[in-house]
Amino acid sequence: MIYRKAGRLAIAAAGALFFAAPAATCFDDSVNLVPEATASGGKLHYYPNAEQLGALFARPNAVKSAEDGQTTEDLMVFISKGRQVDLGFYDATASRWDIDHYSVDEFMYFLEGGVTLTGADGSVTEVKAGDAVFIEKGWKGVWETSGYRKIYVIYQNE
Repeated sequence: MIYRKAGRLAIAAAGALFFAAPAATCFDDSVNLVPEATASGGKLHYYPNAEQLGALFARPNAVKSAEDGQTTEDLMVFISKGRQVDLGFYDATASRWDIDHYSVDEFMYFLEGGVTLTGADGSVTEVKAGDAVFIEKGWKGVWETSGYRKIYVIYQNE
């Protein structure tokens, strides 16, 4: 799976993710910020296979929250200058959300579990582990899951 937006490139394959981007902030294995890439080039970051992902969520910079009976963990590993692109790993338990307006453009690659997306037009899309989906800003519908773990890339042009 390859995703390209505004000169940035993410490649997800066989449960691993490679990410290359110019002038960006990333988090390294010691949880400290990696210095920003120089204008002359970017840096390639490799993240482990799905079996090793649990250890990433044990990092102190993983944000854990609980709301309306759902528990989530979010580990953001990349933020571009200007915060136009965010990349991270996300883990969530069972939930159902009615979405009136999806607030960002988001690419997702599901590592475990999945979601059922029911559009305002009644269309139903089942997304499961190994699938990728892109939701455009403004999408309306219902997001329902019994739990999942995903890699996400969010693009915001505001």
